[in-house]
Amino acid sequence: MNVGFDHAQARTARRKEIEDMLRDYPDVEPATLDTLLSWFRHEASSMDVAMLSSVDYLKDEYCAFRKDHLDRSANEEGLIWSVLGIAAVAGIFGVAAYLI
Repeated sequence: MNVGFDHAQARTARRKEIEDMLRDYPDVEPATLDTLLSWFRHEASSMDVAMLSSVDYLKDEYCAFRKDHLDRSANEEGLIWSVLGIAAVAGIFGVAAYLI
């Protein structure tokens, strides 16, 4: 038994399922949207996303899904980390100014 080959086949089959779900975007059921979000955020490797994004007949759906759900959350997370970083630096400078 070739475990690596079985794993690759399973990933390919799962990616095909996601392609089939994404084909109907934005007209998807809430459960399908949850599955898509979970796959992109937790299951998909960079290679999976690259392969899916290169499927010609899904370009519009993929771009719309990415814009609506993935890019926004990444930007919001980035903003949160930026604010936390600025607050930490300000706190350090505040403590240093107080001690001096």
